[in-house]
Formats: sequence, structure tokens, C-alpha cells
Amino acid sequence: MLHSLSVRGVGPARALDVRPAPRLNLFTGDNGLGKSFLLDLAWWTLAGTWPEGVPATPTPSLTAGVRNVREARILWTSDTRQGAPSEQEEARFDPEAEGLWRRQQRESGDEPPKPGLVLYARIDGGFSVWDPARNYWRQLGARGFAHPERPDAYHFDRQQVWDGMTLGDTRVSEGLIRDWVSWQRKHAAGEVDGVDPFALLTAALSRLSADQRELLQPGRITRVVGGGARDYPTLRFPYGEVPVHIASSAMRRISALAYLIVWTWYEHVRACKVLGDEPERRFMILWDEVETHLHPRWQRLVLPALLEVIQGLNEGMRVQLWATTHAPLVLASVEPSFDPGLDALHLLKLDGQEVSIQRTRWVARGDALNWLLSDIFGLQQARSVRAEVAIEAAEAWMRGDVAALPDHLRTPDAIHDELRALLPGMDPFWPRWIVHRGRGTS
Repeated sequence: MLHSLSVRGVGPARALDVRPAPRLNLFTGDNGLGKSFLLDLAWWTLAGTWPEGVPATPTPSLTAGVRNVREARILWTSDTRQGAPSEQEEARFDPEAEGLWRRQQRESGDEPPKPGLVLYARIDGGFSVWDPARNYWRQLGARGFAHPERPDAYHFDRQQVWDGMTLGDTRVSEGLIRDWVSWQRKHAAGEVDGVDPFALLTAALSRLSADQRELLQPGRITRVVGGGARDYPTLRFPYGEVPVHIASSAMRRISALAYLIVWTWYEHVRACKVLGDEPERRFMILWDEVETHLHPRWQRLVLPALLEVIQGLNEGMRVQLWATTHAPLVLASVEPSFDPGLDALHLLKLDGQEVSIQRTRWVARGDALNWLLSDIFGLQQARSVRAEVAIEAAEAWMRGDVAALPDHLRTPDAIHDELRALLPGMDPFWPRWIVHRGRGTS
């Protein structure tokens, strides 16, 4: 979990400073301003690896704020197990280093902070997982804290989410299909020791369903044509049971998210049992573009549901969620539970040639339309561009601002014809327009 994150001379801005809230952090703004980049940075500060293997590098056109690329740096404070911020960490760019970024040297024997469990739902459909019980740093610097050999993290591409992952000679995950089938069978046979992953998966799918009247429910294990000697889990729908791997894109995305949450927690608990450690009570989720594949019915409940799923894993679990979105319904969905003391909305903007990030004052808008027309998204009309131009021309004509009229809409008749072509008969703009035009103010 992160308490602060700052970058200098790297990415789309000369300098960005994020002041995250302790629970929910929503990041929005136009395309290309660095929302996904911030999630990549957050992951790297906590896990020490880049989620897709490509490190961030200084942007040549943005290094005017530093004397040279070696002064580009990342600074952050993470969470201690007691919930207090760690001392500030720092990494500087080193073009000669194999990893390109060097963290500050630590005193011998000084352990780096353990930030809790971290799960990154990437935009490419893959996931990254970091677990302090399984991925704690092997070594940090020449005099840093040494640890037995372990994977740096688990980076699943889309196929590995379903079919599993092998690192070297070690099978680290069986994947959603085999794990789901195994968990379901053990649950049915009562062969559960401690955590019941199938019960957790069932609860997560139910909570994350698009409609609480039509829950995502596991169906019977089945075979599929062309699937060979392999059993597949299914989802139960009113029209029948569908193997989960051929369900809709949205169903697969939510099923994968639910599975990776449960897999991360279940394997963490098992590792802690072997090590004699207490399981974590801190879980950080990074989710890029929440609304991808999701119907509006799903967009308006998925974030509150996700917080509940994580908090339900363990008594006293604290969750910090960083999510990027362009969807007004996603923002409207959190209004009932938004707490300014625990949550924050961060807006990335382009001011001239500079990208900036602002933790905005939270204002409830009431519905998705009001969010769409707010300063967060900056639209004048929630319509097509052509309809927006026509209505803006009508507004200009009604207030007598002839200079604001576009060339093809210079007369009230031209404006009226355009409105007739674009607006339905019951559009709320018609009464105003008809009344003003009827006054003969042209």
C-alpha cells in the first residue's frame, strides 16, 4: 500500500506527485496523460519489477527540469505492517545499470518494507501478483537484505491466467481452469483444510455479479468438444451452463479477477502456514480501465463490490484500490460509499504543454449524465458532436451572439433544419427553441 508517489523527469510530465487516499483512488483524464503509467509505477515501487518487463525511462523532451537523465528519479513511501508510512524510498535512473533503476542503498541487514499483497489487473488482460510470503526481495543492493531465492513476482499473460504458469522447473500456478475444477471437487467432497478457495470464489463471483438478481454462479464440471481429456468449470445461466473459458468477454474478465484474488489469498495463506507467519491484513489492487468489456449495469456496482470482496477475505483486512476509468457510471457508482477521508478522485490534465495531476474536491453529481457534463470530463453536451454544434448555435442565436454562429448555421431556419435532423421530437431542448423562435427575435 502506498502513502505517496512522486516522479521527476520520467513519463509524460516533468513532475507528478500523487497523494493517495488510504482506501479508494480513482484516476481519470484524457487519453495519453499517464494513468496506466502511474499504475505501472505504483506496481514497481511495491514489487520491484515492471509489470510487462519494459522499464520506464526518462523522456528526453521532459528532462529540462533535471540536468541529465541520471537525475530522473522516483520517490515513494509505502506501508509498514502497523499501517504507518515507511521512510521515503528513492530510485534514480542509471543508463548503465542492467535494471536501469537503482534503489537507494540500504544499511546492511535493513529489510525493505513489506507493503502487503499486491494484485495488478492489467489492460492487456494479464495480471501481476506480489506476495510478501512468496516474493520478498532476494537481495537489495550490494549490502542489502538477502533472502532465499524466490520469484520476483508472478506475471500472468492472458493465456497463463487460464492454463497456469511454470517458472523454471517449478509449477507455480495450475491456472483458472484446473484450479477451479480442483477446488470445486474438494469442496464437494469436504476435503477442505482451513481456507476453502471454492467457497471464496463462489462468494466473489456472486458479489461481483452485474445484477444481484442474476448472480454469477458456478455450474457443473463438464467436458467440451475438442477439449481433450480435460474437465472445465462452467457458469450457470437461466438458459443453461456455459464453460467459463468460452463465456462472454465481460464474464471472463470478472471470472479471471475473482480467481486471481482467491488464488493470491489462498496461496498466501498456505505459504504463511509453512513459514509460521501470520497472513497479511493489507491488500492493494491496481485495476486499469475498470469499464473494459463491462455493460453499464456492471459498471455501476463493480468497484464497491470489489472492495467488499477483498475486505471479506480476512478479518480486519485493509484494502487500497487504485483504478483508472473514463466511465461516468463508474464514478457515479461510488457516490453512496465515497468517504473523503478514505477515498480520492485524481484528475490528470494537460495545461498548455504540461501534464499535471490534481486530487480534486469530491462533489456528488447524482447521475452519470451530470458526471459526463462536469469539469471531470469537460463535455458541453452528452450528444454527438454534430448535435452539440447545432445546439450551441441555437443557444448563441437565442442570446444574440451572431459572431459565435458557424458558417453553415447563420440563420434560424438553417439552425432549425439541423435540429430537426438531429433531435428526437421529445427532446427537452425543443420547448426553449420553439418559444424563442416564435418570438421572431431574428
